[in-house]
Amino acid sequence: PLMIAAALVCRWMGFEFAMAPVLAVAVGIAVYNAAFAWIFRRYETRMRLDPGLDRKVTVVQSACDYVAVFLLIYLTGGAWSPLALFLIFHVVIVAIQFFRRIAYLFAAWAAGGLWLLLAGQTTGWLPPHVIVFRGEPLYAPRPAFVVIWLLVFTVTLFVTAAMVGQIMRLLRS
Repeated sequence: PLMIAAALVCRWMGFEFAMAPVLAVAVGIAVYNAAFAWIFRRYETRMRLDPGLDRKVTVVQSACDYVAVFLLIYLTGGAWSPLALFLIFHVVIVAIQFFRRIAYLFAAWAAGGLWLLLAGQTTGWLPPHVIVFRGEPLYAPRPAFVVIWLLVFTVTLFVTAAMVGQIMRLLRS
């Protein structure tokens, strides 16, 4: 509901973007989260007895979140989308719930996905989705600038995984 409200507020403010696909992603997120809520309720006892099963289901749910976030990133400007910053939340959450090596895996997925998105957009394999504000396309930096931004963001993802993982290791001991 919050995503739908945010999309409608953005549209009301004068932003133009691929509204129907963004709303479809929002509905998809609600559907798969309801399915995972059912799975966690249905198998609560079994997951409590088998933490490995709980971890596997949580990783699958996080992977679904990544797919949804990448769709939203693509639909809101691509590799330069401000929504890319939301990928940090998943790295933090995974570092808290699991171990540092899993957080590194999610940091690698986030960084790798953004780099693949940039490659797809710059080669023309993925058509761009430009956000327009009151008739004017929003700033779209040159690919060289996006490369620098992605380098910094990649480092940020891995430093976040390391820092939160280390903090959690200390808290667990």
